Amino acid sequence: NYPNPFNPSTVISFTVPLNSQRANTKLTIYNIQGEVIKELVNENLSPGIYLIRWNGDNKFGNNVSSGVYFYEVRNGINKFVGKMNLMK
Repeated sequence: NYPNPFNPSTVISFTVPLNSQRANTKLTIYNIQGEVIKELVNENLSPGIYLIRWNGDNKFGNNVSSGVYFYEVRNGINKFVGKMNLMK
């Protein structure tokens, strides 16, 4: 993600590979306790590069507090987890 640390938003980039075009892609934000904060993507995406903005809000639209958050990108059997810091 860029920038990291961020305030008030960050952009998460990921690639859907050609061999995963029939798989569902999910991009989920978690807090440090492993609780789901927000699901940004949950759909079948065409192969390519994607840039998704997270504005530091939860699934209810409320701003989250400063701290460490994780994003997880899943596509079929592929999984990537990244760490990001929100500083206010």
